Amino acid sequence: MIEEYVKSIIPSLDPNTKFLIRIYANVKGLSKVYKDSNLLPEYYSFEQFIQGFNMVEPLCDYVDAGTGKECSDNKIKGR
Repeated sequence: MIEEYVKSIIPSLDPNTKFLIRIYANVKGLSKVYKDSNLLPEYYSFEQFIQGFNMVEPLCDYVDAGTGKECSDNKIKGR
């Protein structure tokens, strides 16, 4: 878990610290790869996973960065 890892390397971290987790991905491309690899039973189940991921924890976001080759990289780099 990310929270446990950060606390292990920064033991003096305030125990009330909250963590924002944001994942950037090409959702359309990943959906196709997962379907073609038979990792998902149906095409839209990855979108359902993302919706559930986003709803479970208010500080976690799975963001569709777009279909371009560098879209996720550019989001992480802030471009």
